Amino acid sequence: MVRNDRFRIYLGRERFKEGTLRILDADRLLMQDPETGIEREYEYALHEGKLALRDAAGNLLLFRRAESQLNQ
Repeated sequence: MVRNDRFRIYLGRERFKEGTLRILDADRLLMQDPETGIEREYEYALHEGKLALRDAAGNLLLFRRAESQLNQ
């Protein structure tokens, strides 16, 4: 999940990593794990509600838009 300047990556149903992200330029961003201080840079691309990230080693992360629906 990505919202504002925060991310959450699920490693399983109950396990996840959270942190902050910062846009560096038109196609690069930086993600930081506040627990360890480790920062990782990714190339990013947006397309039809999907966010794709690729690190320097070529590993990919794919995020898709999740719409929340409110009961009326």
